[in-house]
Amino acid sequence: MLKLDDHHINFDIAFISLILPYVPMCLCAYVFSPMPDLPSLKISYKQRALFKNSMKLICPIITFFLFSACTKPAGNSETTASDTSQYPSEIIDFAAAEKNPVFSGTGANTWDSVIRERGYILRESGLYHLWYTGYRDINKEKHLGYATSPDGLVWTRYKGNPIFDSGWVEDMSVVKSDSVYYMFAEGRDDIAHLLTSADRIHWKEQGPLDIRQVNGEPISKGAYGTPAVWLEDGVWYLFLASDLNGPYRLDKSAG
Repeated sequence: MLKLDDHHINFDIAFISLILPYVPMCLCAYVFSPMPDLPSLKISYKQRALFKNSMKLICPIITFFLFSACTKPAGNSETTASDTSQYPSEIIDFAAAEKNPVFSGTGANTWDSVIRERGYILRESGLYHLWYTGYRDINKEKHLGYATSPDGLVWTRYKGNPIFDSGWVEDMSVVKSDSVYYMFAEGRDDIAHLLTSADRIHWKEQGPLDIRQVNGEPISKGAYGTPAVWLEDGVWYLFLASDLNGPYRLDKSAG
């Protein structure tokens, strides 16, 4: 069965919808046509007249329900309507904060006068932890900063920022596994690399990600940045921006 999205009808419903309208049409043609005398049938004239008069009332009802069934969108409308109720309001209903932006570059003569693109927020023990990229000159190396917030609105920069200044770090994604924090980030020349930490502040460079083709061969040289990673049931999943042809797999064992 070929199934389209919820705004279309299934292939089987579409096929049936082409056939079913002819059923009430034929029925109506019989019911509302002049009633001939059929002496060969063992049905009296009154019985046939009663049947036809009854069908004159029933036929429009049948037509209505058949038409409704044929034009009904694919899927269960009740399930579709209740889909949004399956998710907490906190993740689907948003309103802009009154004091936006809640976090920005300092605009002063600091290492993070300007902040860069995507940061990453992780919530642990009632506290929001933010890693972000700051710089002065867009053409110079970009470094890693850290800030915390109790509510996601008021942020306090770490006094020891930048927390990693020995390499280019931006567009990061952070995953905690056991007691280790894994930061997958974009580095110089749009090459994704990995950093690890035990305390969210002190990070160790682990080198470029080892990304391979599905046959195990290393991918060809080129840009592959903006990594987004999560860990589920012991499996690491990686999305990245690349101009290389896939599919690929992430070989975490290579660091």
